[in-house]
Amino acid sequence: MSQPEPFITAEVLSREVLVIDQHPQEVFELCQFLQAAGFVARLAQDEAAAFEALQDGTLKLALVDDATRRTFKRNILANFKRERPDMDVALMVRRGDVASVVEGMRLGAGDCLVKPVEEEQLLQSLRSLTQARALEREIDALRVQLERDRGVDRILGTSLGVRRAIEMLKRVSSFPVSVLLLGESGTGKELFAEALHHLSPRRSGPFVAVDCAAIPADLVEAELFGHVKGAFTGALDARAGRLEEANGGTLFLDEIGNLPPSTQMKLLRVLQERQLFRLGGREALPLDIRLVAATNVNLRRAINDGSFREDLYHRLAEFTVALPPLRERGEDIELLARFFLHRFNHRFRRSVKGFSEAALLRLKGHRWPGNVRELQSAVKQAVILANEVVDLEHLPAGLTDDLPPVAAVPAGAARVVAAFKMPEGIMPLWAVGQAIAGEVEKRAIEDALARSNGDKARAAQLLAIHFKTLYRKMKEYQIG
Repeated sequence: MSQPEPFITAEVLSREVLVIDQHPQEVFELCQFLQAAGFVARLAQDEAAAFEALQDGTLKLALVDDATRRTFKRNILANFKRERPDMDVALMVRRGDVASVVEGMRLGAGDCLVKPVEEEQLLQSLRSLTQARALEREIDALRVQLERDRGVDRILGTSLGVRRAIEMLKRVSSFPVSVLLLGESGTGKELFAEALHHLSPRRSGPFVAVDCAAIPADLVEAELFGHVKGAFTGALDARAGRLEEANGGTLFLDEIGNLPPSTQMKLLRVLQERQLFRLGGREALPLDIRLVAATNVNLRRAINDGSFREDLYHRLAEFTVALPPLRERGEDIELLARFFLHRFNHRFRRSVKGFSEAALLRLKGHRWPGNVRELQSAVKQAVILANEVVDLEHLPAGLTDDLPPVAAVPAGAARVVAAFKMPEGIMPLWAVGQAIAGEVEKRAIEDALARSNGDKARAAQLLAIHFKTLYRKMKEYQIG
């Protein structure tokens, strides 16, 4: 064999190649060529040497000569496939020996080379095997990344509060600590908990969610810890609890402030000892979970009034993440509304095209005490009622304004000079009363729109007026 052409990648050249052949004199030139090409060629002449090399995790390429004894070759290929699935194997066969090619591919060979092996054919085979393996690794890495992003991608929002919460989840995801999610009802705590699960190394394990507020007090312990047969009246069979179901993964306990004090004590013991006993059982079951808890109540106040254990609180709150209410996510409201519009169009087989400007202003101006869950319900009703575009009359009657109305400016009031300068803080229109005229109103509206970057709902809040009033005033004063 001649000297090889330098056309293969550095990644290939940096690899060792295990040459397996019981007749070393037949592959002497082959090994010399591989050495000249930049490889480190290692020769194995018997099963013991081949299996010893198999334990070397740095080896990624192997050449197996088909002239090797048949059972030896079968054992080698079978062991490579089972013990080292990351090892790429090329089989060297005699010309026309189709049976050996078929058997070799069945046993896991990635390529077959015809003897005498040509230089370019050998290098091309090694390069193809290496590139294919690199592509597999890249695909695996992308699959892991997609799995990690799967939960986060379901969280819609670009507001600062949402971005901060997601960043907190990413930071804590790889650490084995309990996480407490704090937020009002309807802020998507389960969605954030599931995102944390997919970001963590436990993503391949189960994600089990439990709403503690939905379980009757007399059943909560059986639900969480499970029970053996006959543990109580009606326990006809043994049953695993939700903690046991979450083993190896993540357990999400929503509204944990609703747990009875006796259950809180048992949960604390389970978390500390990393094992549990089913109700009525004597066998300790090992437990490996990540606990994510959530609440919309003030647990510190609950500790002070004796309804929540302080030691359990500190065990749960090893890391806390605050979830922003929807009223603090003004720029996300339209995004979420359009997402729900698309979802319910698909679910109800509707074709509502969008929202009128007045409807969007109403949505942006509402304070959303029920948060994202309330917005979802509002859009669901609107999609059912609307024909082409969601307008005010399609929104729930409950979307009332939280802001005081504007006081009408009496006819004939003196106009204020154009040089009037607004104070540093936006002056509420309802407080200006009869002391101002249209020019000041116009200036105040323009100033509020400038400070809110054109966000009409935010401008209405700054001015402390209903968004419909702002809309009407903008038309009145021809403010584009």
